[in-house]
Amino acid sequence: MVLWLIKKIRKLFLNQQENVKYTIWIDDDRYIASATKGELTVYNYGNSPEMAKEAALYLLHKTIKAKEKDHYLQQQFIPLPNGHKLYRIK
Repeated sequence: MVLWLIKKIRKLFLNQQENVKYTIWIDDDRYIASATKGELTVYNYGNSPEMAKEAALYLLHKTIKAKEKDHYLQQQFIPLPNGHKLYRIK
């Protein structure tokens, strides 16, 4: 049971990493990296290609979480007479 869960988490993590596309440019003494996942693209820079890539990935995940939080805040909870709640997205 535990092995199945570990494999599922590992597969989910690897699939998330595969969906991210990177592009790295050299600008004088720094590297500029872009990370793209779906329609969302972020840019960041660093002193080495690895630092620029990691910074862009961090910013991408931070932006995705902020968008999910904003989406959650846009939901409207409507109580029904039977005690259930209706979730409406604006």
